[in-house]
Amino acid sequence: MTFEDLYNDVADQYGDTSAAMITRIKRYLNWCHNDVLSRESWDFAYDTGTFPCVVATSTYSLDPTVDKISTIVNDTTSTRMRHIDRQDLESIDPSRDTSGSPYLWTEAGRDISGYPQIELYPVPDSTDTINYGFRITPVDMVNTTDIPL
Repeated sequence: MTFEDLYNDVADQYGDTSAAMITRIKRYLNWCHNDVLSRESWDFAYDTGTFPCVVATSTYSLDPTVDKISTIVNDTTSTRMRHIDRQDLESIDPSRDTSGSPYLWTEAGRDISGYPQIELYPVPDSTDTINYGFRITPVDMVNTTDIPL
């Protein structure tokens, strides 16, 4: 069922297919869609991503649809990386002098394009492969052909 099918069905049920009513219904359907997706850990609302480490680079941009990271694994060392709070990382190595295969990660804000970023620790000294699992950011349905997750 497409977004158009949904809002037309609701408008038909209300008996009001005016443009103003359709606009209100679209807004409400998106609110409901995003609310339902944010309340549970739905299997279909998760995805994965991969990136190679770059020697001497600790900060990496992730997929733009990342809402919340569930796991990060260093595939090269078969290590599930542990999340660490930024303040704790600062207390361990404020100047980030340590290099090696990463085993810790922390959030690092967003890049210039608005993509979420993470910082790996220690600073990679090889081209390890990092895999991550994440919950997808709910996106408003806009096009008539959009399909809810």
